[in-house]
Amino acid sequence: MDAASPNVFLSLYEWRPRDRMTPAENFLTEALVYVLRTNVELRVAWVKLLTDRDPDPATIKIVTRASYDVVDGATIYPDIDICGRFLDKTEFTIIIENKWNSPYSKDQLDKYCLIIKDNINPFVVFICAAFNDYNQARTYVPPKAGIGFKALRWEDVYAFLNSAESRNGLLGELIEFMDRHALSARPPITALMIQAYLESRNFLSRLQRLAEKLLMEHEWENIPERNRASAPYRIRDVYGRVAIEFAPEDWNGAITIGFLYNNGDHGVPFADGTANSIDIMLRIEADPALGDRRTEVLKVLAARRGGVASAGGVVRLLGDRENKNRHTLFIVQRSLLDVIGEMTTEREQAQAIYNQANAWLEALFNDGQLAAALETLRRCLPKASRSMP
Repeated sequence: MDAASPNVFLSLYEWRPRDRMTPAENFLTEALVYVLRTNVELRVAWVKLLTDRDPDPATIKIVTRASYDVVDGATIYPDIDICGRFLDKTEFTIIIENKWNSPYSKDQLDKYCLIIKDNINPFVVFICAAFNDYNQARTYVPPKAGIGFKALRWEDVYAFLNSAESRNGLLGELIEFMDRHALSARPPITALMIQAYLESRNFLSRLQRLAEKLLMEHEWENIPERNRASAPYRIRDVYGRVAIEFAPEDWNGAITIGFLYNNGDHGVPFADGTANSIDIMLRIEADPALGDRRTEVLKVLAARRGGVASAGGVVRLLGDRENKNRHTLFIVQRSLLDVIGEMTTEREQAQAIYNQANAWLEALFNDGQLAAALETLRRCLPKASRSMP
């Protein structure tokens, strides 16, 4: 691999399995090397972190999969080799061993020291995820004086990468990857976190109660007759939503109205753009097995889009980039806080939520065209299955 033209995909393609190296470790190694090769400021800071000295940026070279023959005739392959010169013109060499799921090995570090012992300014670095491995490694003493050694945890590497001012290349993606795979440090649990959790434990039951008030205390005449034929209607807490389900027997054309509190299954962002929120939602769905038979419904929904949006909220149709659920023909969302504002009673809040939902229904069903289009789903496929939300 040419260090002057780094390509993480070519690096991964050239990799061959070897002892004490898992594919996960290889991926992490190549990703780290790539972001170092493509970010000169980060590269300089990395060498300084490992050696406590300032390198000459123009001299730093980073390679992976270099091979060395040791005294016993075996060949070893350090994960990362870095060489160059410090600002005082003296050379340095750094050999790095990465561990993710594989264990610490003193013998392996001894071999690395053996192959580097005659270099000028030699350094051996050990990086791992497991705290027990780190505790063992940080007591390691190189067998020859003059070899620098440092043990790091991946969460230390994460903190180093996350502090970088420049996020060019794949640095941002690597930081996210490490965070998702528990290779990052998170703030400790605090008394405030525990208290907030305890206070929120009954929150979903409050949404359930609000949904019950919406269903029992208000008229839903704008819901098509086919969807109201299966009364009594259900209120369920499923798929990250607490919602009233106005669903025909075959479920195609089902309308759900309620509260979205986890957007994973529904595959849409929250209306306010934040990662955590509560939305009021109205959703229309049908089985993807219907295929083109949903086209007429989508055509009518597209024509209603502007009217629904003008009633408030964010509208997404099947095919929109931010609608990642194949069952969702239509969904409109609005932040719950945006609707209830600073209302002081539950009754006021329930009325405001109903007014919003009913405004959406009126924009969708005011002339009967959408209800008629939804009827065609039943005639086209009488008993389509509902495989997922």
